[in-house]
Amino acid sequence: MADTPSRLTRKIEGLKARHAALKSEIEAEMRRPMPDWQRLRRLKSTRLKVKDVLHACRAARDAITLRAPRPGMRDFARP
Repeated sequence: MADTPSRLTRKIEGLKARHAALKSEIEAEMRRPMPDWQRLRRLKSTRLKVKDVLHACRAARDAITLRAPRPGMRDFARP
C-alpha cells in the first residue's frame, strides 16, 4: 500500500510525539540521583532510531508532495 502525504503527515506527528516522550524520559532519568546508564543508553538509542525514521518520512512526504501535480498547474517538464 502506497503512502499518501496525509498518511505520512499522521505518521510524522506520531513520531514527533514519541521523540518528545523519549526526550522527557531521558531528562527525567538524568535528574535522578543515580541514573540507570543502561536505561539511558537504550532510551537514547531508541530516540535516535525514531529521529532517523522521522527524517525519512519527512523526505518521503516532501518527495511525494513535490512530485504530485497541482490542480490548474501545467507540467512544464513535459514537451
